[in-house]
Amino acid sequence: MREGKLLPILVLVSLVLSVVVLATVAPQGPSSLQTQTTQTPQGLDEARQSALEWIAEVSQNVTGWEIWKGATVGEYTQFTDGGGHLSALVFPVIKDQEEVGYVTIDVQFGRRTVSESGLGPSPVHDLPQARELAAQRLGTSPSDLEVRLIFLGPMTYLAEFTSQNGKDITFNLMSLREFPEPW
Repeated sequence: MREGKLLPILVLVSLVLSVVVLATVAPQGPSSLQTQTTQTPQGLDEARQSALEWIAEVSQNVTGWEIWKGATVGEYTQFTDGGGHLSALVFPVIKDQEEVGYVTIDVQFGRRTVSESGLGPSPVHDLPQARELAAQRLGTSPSDLEVRLIFLGPMTYLAEFTSQNGKDITFNLMSLREFPEPW
């Protein structure tokens, strides 16, 4: 008899806990996506500091990366995850006013860790060319395209272009190939 009364109580407690958890992790209204991707990211100073520390460490300890000695970071570019939440900041590495690399900082869930870095131009370097390709394929003007930058993981920096008529196309900025590649 006692077990029969305990089960409904456990079900009720788990339901209440589920609602509390969902309420704390769910976005707070339709403007939350806009807010997350257009405002200055929280923890920007920490992210910038992580990038600078990475540059100093790599330039001193990794063969072939000495060009980064004395370098700094330029203005960041924000990338979202597949769901539209801020996921990464990409900082160009600047030395003598020239872009010599990039550092990607993972900013999901409060982290400020290096996700990836590379020599040469940052992934956003080819964004204008990707915009031109998207406009050609969608049959519109480059200035008529909205863009959303998406970071899904190392080497997967995407630019999703949407035309005014709602058609869209996505390119991987590292290869300038359509994503996913058509078969």
